[in-house]
Amino acid sequence: MRVGVCERVCPRNCYEIDRERHIVEMPMRLRCVKCDACIVRCPKDALYFRDPYKNIMIPPETIRK
Repeated sequence: MRVGVCERVCPRNCYEIDRERHIVEMPMRLRCVKCDACIVRCPKDALYFRDPYKNIMIPPETIRK
């Protein structure tokens, strides 16, 4: 499995891998420009965006279209 793809593809370096806990965190989320690279490349569909106006989740399959 390719862990940390989101960290490698993020142009704004929003992600960090915690190798001890085997998780990826997004401490720099305010830098995010919603380029979709992390969501498109995530092999586990673990990421999504939230519509700020409707407060609903936008699933990965919608973003990939």
